[in-house]
Amino acid sequence: MALLAASALALHRETGLEDIVLGSPVALREKPEFERMIGPFVNTQVLRMGLTPRTPFVDLLATARQSLLDSHPHSHVPFEMVVERAKPARRLNRSPLFQFAVVLQSAAGAPSEPIYGGGAIHDMTWFVRQSEGRIMGAIEYRTDIYLPETVKRLLARLEAILRHAVDHPETPVADFPLLSDQERDTLLSEFVPAPVEIDPAPWPKQVARQAQATPEAVAIRTGDHELSYAGLNTRANRLAHHLASREIGQGAVVGLCLDRSADLITAMLAVHKAGAAYVPLDPGFPPDRLAYILRDSGASAVLTGGDAARSLDMPDGVAEIDVAQALSHAAPLPESDPEVAIAPSDRSHLIYTSGSTGRPKGVDVTHGALSNLLEALRREPGMSASDVVAATTTVSFDIAAVELQLPLTVGARIEMLDREVATNGEALADALRDSDVTVLQATPSAWRLLLEADWAGSPDLLAISGGEALTRDLADALLERVGRLWNGYGPSETTIYSTGCWIDADVQAVSIGRPVANTRVYLLDEAGGLVPIGMQGEICIGGAGVATGYVGLPEQTQDRFLPDPFDPKPGARCYRTGDIGRWSADGRLFHLGRGDHQVKIRGVRIELGEVEAALLGVEQIRQAAVVVEEAGPDDLRLVAYVVYEPGSNMTVSQVRRSLRATLPRLMVPSVIMDLPTLPRTPNGKLDRKALPKPFERGRQREAVTTPPRPGIETTLAAIWREVLKVDNIGAESNFFELGGHSLLTLRVAKQVETQMGVPLDPRVFFFNNLRQIAAVLSQQVGPKNVK
Repeated sequence: MALLAASALALHRETGLEDIVLGSPVALREKPEFERMIGPFVNTQVLRMGLTPRTPFVDLLATARQSLLDSHPHSHVPFEMVVERAKPARRLNRSPLFQFAVVLQSAAGAPSEPIYGGGAIHDMTWFVRQSEGRIMGAIEYRTDIYLPETVKRLLARLEAILRHAVDHPETPVADFPLLSDQERDTLLSEFVPAPVEIDPAPWPKQVARQAQATPEAVAIRTGDHELSYAGLNTRANRLAHHLASREIGQGAVVGLCLDRSADLITAMLAVHKAGAAYVPLDPGFPPDRLAYILRDSGASAVLTGGDAARSLDMPDGVAEIDVAQALSHAAPLPESDPEVAIAPSDRSHLIYTSGSTGRPKGVDVTHGALSNLLEALRREPGMSASDVVAATTTVSFDIAAVELQLPLTVGARIEMLDREVATNGEALADALRDSDVTVLQATPSAWRLLLEADWAGSPDLLAISGGEALTRDLADALLERVGRLWNGYGPSETTIYSTGCWIDADVQAVSIGRPVANTRVYLLDEAGGLVPIGMQGEICIGGAGVATGYVGLPEQTQDRFLPDPFDPKPGARCYRTGDIGRWSADGRLFHLGRGDHQVKIRGVRIELGEVEAALLGVEQIRQAAVVVEEAGPDDLRLVAYVVYEPGSNMTVSQVRRSLRATLPRLMVPSVIMDLPTLPRTPNGKLDRKALPKPFERGRQREAVTTPPRPGIETTLAAIWREVLKVDNIGAESNFFELGGHSLLTLRVAKQVETQMGVPLDPRVFFFNNLRQIAAVLSQQVGPKNVK
C-alpha cells in the first residue's frame, strides 16, 4: 500500500492529475490444485486512486488500501477483458488504462540484481523487493518515451517520498519536500540568466536618436505614402508640444483610438514625448467597452480621427482630439524635442485585458519595463536597419509593440497593413510579397490563416510566433516556408515576451524557451516553493519586465504581484501567471496549459468569468456557464450554456445582440445552448464535464425562420454546416454570428471553388448573410455547375 501511495503522490506531483490509475500484478494460485502446476498464474489489476494537493499521506494510504480491497474480488477477471469492456482510447505508443505499474517481488531467493527481460512490458514499471531489512527498487521503462535522467529523477523522488512518509505521515501531498539542494542551485543559477546592461533611454529618446542618425530613412510606409524618421520625429514633437499646450503631460493618460496608420505611431510617440502615458483602444470594440476603459484609466483625452472616431462614446470630462486637426494646429510649434524628463519608473502605457470580475482590467507598464523588452528583443530574435517589419496586430494587443515600437529603435521600416488585409490570408500573402517583408510577427491562428491561403513564404523571413501555443505541426509547416522561426511567451503583466527560443525541425514538443534578458522565471507549487526539474508548477515571472500592477485593483494586484523570494535585489517582485509549465533538464521551459478558467483564442486572452458575467447581465437569463470546446483541429470556440427565466422566448440572436453591446466580437460565444438547468456535482458546484458537447449535435434555440432555397443556397448552407459544425443554418444566417472567423472563411471559399468551380472573395462574409452571398455567387455560376 505504501508503494502504491508513494507512486500516486509522485505521479500527481509530476502531472497535476488528481485521478491516478496504476497497474499491479496479482497472484492467482489461490486453489490447492494450482500449487503443483507450472506456469505464471498472474493477472494485472487496475487500481484507481483520487487525491488532492492537500490530501495527507496517511489518508492516501487508506485510499490505496481501499482500492486494493475493492479490486481483490475481481482479480480473476483477465486484464484483456477489462480493456475490452472499458474501451479506452488506444494508442500504439501507450499502454491501455495505465502507464505506470508497481511490482512488489516477494519470492524467496529472488536475485539481488534486476534481470533484463528483453523489453519493457509497460511504459514504466517500478520493481521493489525487500533484502536484509532494506527496500531495494529499480524502474524498467520504455526508452522511446523516457530519457534516463527522467527515470533517475523519479527514482530519487520515490525514495524521498518514502523516507519523509515514515517520519511525517500526516504531511499533505503538496508539502512533501522533493527538491534536492543541487536542483535548487540549478534552478536559481543555471536557469536564471545573469543580468545584462540595457539602454536605459525611454522609447521616445531612442527614436529621436535614430532619427538623428538616419533622418532620411523611411520609418513608416502605408500604401504609397512614406514617412521618414526625421518627418516622424518632427510631427511627434509638434504634436507633443500641442498636447502640452492643453496641459496634457506627466501623470496624464491619453487614449489612442486610431486605425493602423502613420498617425497612430505619431500619436503614440507624441504622448510619450509629452510625458504622458497612453491607453490603446481598438476601434472595433463596442462603444460601451471603450467608454469603460476611458473612465477606468482616468484618461483626460483621446487622440482619434477618421472612421475610428465614430466608435467612441465619450465619457464626461474626456477631451476628443482629432489627430489630423491637431497636427495642422501644431504646424507653427517647435520641431525640437520637449524638455521632459522620463524616469524608468514612470508609467509608459496601460494595456487592458479580459477580467475575471466581468470587466476588463488595466495593466500598468513602466518605461523601464518597455526599455528592457526592446533591449531583450534586439538581442534575440534581433532586428536591424535593413529589416522591413509588417504591422498587422491591433494596437490594443500588447505584442503590437514588437511591430510598432521596436523597429523604430534600430532604423527598420514599418510596413503598415490595414485591418482588411491583415485578416485576409490571400491579401496578406500578397502584401508580404509585394512589400519585401523580412520580419512578421503573428499568432499561431494568423499563421494558419496564411497557410490556408497557400502562402509560399520566403527564405529571408524571420517569423515570430506569440500570443498562444505554437503546435509542432504548425512549427514544421512554417519551417518549410521561412528562414528562421522564434517562439515567444509572456503575459501583458510582464511586458509581452518573457521567454523565447529558436525553433528547429524536431519530433519533440515546442518549447517556450528560456528567460529573455533581465528576466527570472520560476515554477512554484501551491506553497510557493520551487518545483523540481520535470515536475509541473505555476509559471511565475520576475525581473525588469514586471508591471506595476492593475489600475484601481489593489486586491488583485496584491494577489498576483508578489515579493520575489528568490531575487536578492531589494523590492523585487514576481508575477503569478496562472500558467502551468515544466522545466526540461537542459533549462528549456514548456507550457502545459492553465490552472484556472482563463483561455486564449486566436491570441486574445479571455476570462470566462467576464463572458459569464455579461450573459448574466441579460435580463432573461437566469444561469450561465461558458467553456471552450474544440470544433476541429486548432479551432477553439467559446460555448455558452444558458438557463432562461421561466416563460422566456428569447432567441440566440437576441442574446448575441445583447453581448455585442459590451463584448468584443471574439468574446461572443460561437455556440449558445439553452438547458433546463446546469449540471451540478454532489457538492453543488458546476459540473463542467457533464455539459453537453456542442459539436456532436447542434442545439440552437430558435428554429430556422427562412430555410435556404434549393440550389446555390442549399449547397452553401451544407458547406457552412460542415465547416462551422452547426446544424441550424438559414438563408438569413450570418457566418460570423454562427461562430465563423477569418480562417474558416478561407475554408469555405476553397469548398465553394471545389464544388461550384468559381472563386469566392472571403471579404464578402463580413456584412452579408447566406442569401446575399449566394446572390453574389449566382452571378458567376449557373445551376448546372453546382455539385
